[in-house]
This record gives sequence, structure tokens and C-alpha cells, in this order.
Amino acid sequence: MRFTKNTFSHFKISLLILVMLPSMTIGQQYKPSEANLEQREWFQNARFGIMVHWGLYSLLAGGGDAIPSAWILREKNIPPEDYKKLLNFFNPSDFSAEEWVKLIKDSGAGYLNFAVKHGDGFLLYDSKTSDFKVTNTPFGRDVLRELKGACDKYDLGLMIHYYQMGLTDDDYLAARTDPESNEAEWQRFLDRQNEQVRELVTDYGKIDGLWFNGWWEIAERRDWDLQKTYKIVHDVQSQALITNNHHIGLQDGEDYELFYKKFPLDAKTNIPRETFFSISKTAWAYNLVVDDYLSADEIIAAIIRASAHNSNFTLNIGPMPDGRIAPETINTLREVGAWMNTYGEIIRGSKAKEWPTTDELAFVEKGASVYMFIMNDLADKLELPNGISTKEIKSISLYGSDDKIGYSKGLKKGILLKDQMKVKKGTVYEIKTR
Repeated sequence: MRFTKNTFSHFKISLLILVMLPSMTIGQQYKPSEANLEQREWFQNARFGIMVHWGLYSLLAGGGDAIPSAWILREKNIPPEDYKKLLNFFNPSDFSAEEWVKLIKDSGAGYLNFAVKHGDGFLLYDSKTSDFKVTNTPFGRDVLRELKGACDKYDLGLMIHYYQMGLTDDDYLAARTDPESNEAEWQRFLDRQNEQVRELVTDYGKIDGLWFNGWWEIAERRDWDLQKTYKIVHDVQSQALITNNHHIGLQDGEDYELFYKKFPLDAKTNIPRETFFSISKTAWAYNLVVDDYLSADEIIAAIIRASAHNSNFTLNIGPMPDGRIAPETINTLREVGAWMNTYGEIIRGSKAKEWPTTDELAFVEKGASVYMFIMNDLADKLELPNGISTKEIKSISLYGSDDKIGYSKGLKKGILLKDQMKVKKGTVYEIKTR
């Protein structure tokens, strides 16, 4: 079945309300709308997304050092006024929103998470609140608007990634330097932030969510009034999902949890979850010298492990300064896409099966089947972990095959699959449970 954002019936929405509302913490005032709950299920069913970090910092490409290149303003202590001169050089002549989105769609991802504003404060859309924006560069085009159009064309979800800091903003810098004063500057900064958020949810049609970041730099030292910001989003687009990479647990007004460079420890959840990594272990934006990239096999393993823990997996990439996605990244995403063409139908819309997950085995459930992924080569006979009863199993076969595999109680009280010696990494079994 192909999942789209318009798949779900009113009956399913009503069930979602019963299931998800109890997951909100005691004392929360926010009550998600029916459209929001439908959106949550769409998001969970996608299971895989692509994040993009790209902007002025891409021009410097890490400055020749293997550093988190999206943070080069801070890493190299560049004076804000000097950094702003990069506006004059931003002209990515090879940028194509359609090429980006088509590649992401073909990778098997269900959504694009686009960093429209990073910590440097540069805006990749035509805001009325600031001159520090893409339409004031030689490039002159509204990147967000072009990406939104391409996402609509290819039926790809769009999550807008927004950093709540401004390392070139005088009001933010004043408030950061002295958190006990400069209240007027802080309020101006918050008001400008909220107006930008309002623009994003008002001027670009229907979006799938707002993904906030950067709160952690000042954190509790300032009153952010997050609920006021979130209310702007939900008042304008009640379906839009809100999350925040603040590392303090789910807050009032937020719709799903984040796990930074790690997987949830358990498989139980009543709300959506997302774990996210970068394709480079060092950099979240393009870096000229790093070569620590995840392979397609590592990315596929992460998609499987996230799904086996009832979580989405989002992979970050950093396009090159000229707007192109690096050839090696394209090749990797195409490999992932080829795998998703075969196995995406059992990943999308799946739920975790709470059978014991090991380094070698991972399980997801969909419909009447549990799918078992072999994560590493097995030199011995394939024995399912303890805790799985033969009473739960109706039949076992290789995925895509009608040939049944025999099984029996193993010596270690697990379930032993017959004639399955030296099972290779990448093998997938279908276990019928009803």
C-alpha cells in the first residue's frame, strides 16, 4: 500500500486520539487537533527522511579543517560583520530544487528536513524581518519557495528546520553575553523570531512541520516562551508537527521526540520519534577535507534499527557551495534507494515488534507478519532469541519466497531455523504470526 498524507479515514483519526492523547504529560495545555494526529501517523509511516544543511557556511567548506563546518562562524571566531560579507559571494549557479527533491524521493525518503535558518541567522527565504537573507545575495532566489514547489510536485513531505539563535544578530548577542540584563534586546529578538515563524507557516502553503534547534545555547538562561512560538504554528496550521532539538524532553506544544545520534533504548512509545545522524561523522554541512562518510550499508542498518525501536531515521547531507549534491553522496543515496525499492514496503508503515533485538537480528511488524533482518553475518545456525514462543509463529520464509522454512525448539530454548547455516548479513525473513 502506498502511504500519502491523505490516506487516513476519520475512523483511524478517532482511534489515534484515544491512543495518543494519554501520552501527553500531566499538566500540558496543548491538545493536538485531529489533523495533527493524522499527520503524526503519516510521519511515523514514512520511517526515513533526509535533512539538508546548506547556506553561507557552505562557501567556506570548513576552512580546510575537519570541523563541524556549519559552525565555522563560531569555530573560527569570525567577527559577525566580516561573516556577513559572504552575502556578496553566495551565488550557487548549479542549485536545482527539483534535482535535490527527486534524488531524495528516489532514495526512498518520505520527507525533506530543510535548515532554512542556521545558527548564523542567514535566512534561505525572502523574509520581511531581516536583510540578512538569500534574496539579498547575487543568487537572489527564494530557496525555500523553490523547494516547496518541488516537494509538492514529487509528493515529498517538507519539514522546516529553524535554529533559534542568531550569531550575527546584535540583539541575540547582547542577550547571550549578559543573561541578567538586555531584556529589551532579548524581547526584540524573540519578537523577530516569532514573526519569522509566522511567515514560514503563512507564506509557503501547507507544511508538514517545524523542526526547532539551537535553544540549547542560551537554554534556561533566558525565557523563550516556547509555547507562544508553538501556538503561532498550530494556530495557523494545526496539522503541522513541532519538535525541538533542545535535549530536555518533550515540552508542551511539541508533537514528537528527537534522539540525537542515538537510537531509543526501548520499542514502546505513544508518540512519534526520530533519530538523526549526519552522513559525515564530523560535519553537518559540506566540508572540503572530511572523508568520514557513512556507507549505504550503514545507512540501511540505521533505517532498520530505528524502525525496530519505533523511530524514524533522518539522514543529514550537506550540498556543495555551488548547489550541487556531491557525487559520492548521490551514489550512496541511490544505493539506499535501490534497497528501499525492494524493502521499503515493509519498512514504511511498520511498527516495532517487541521481540528481543540483538546485534545480529532486528524485528519490525506489519500486518500479520514480523520481518526479521539479519544485521551481521552468522557463522552458526540461525536461532531466534529467547522470549519468542513457537505458539506465536504460523510460518517462516525468506522474504519474497513462498517456500516455508522448518523450525523447532533450539538447544538454548530459542527457536532454531532448520538448514539455515552461515546466514549472510542483509537476509530478510518473513514470519507469519496470524
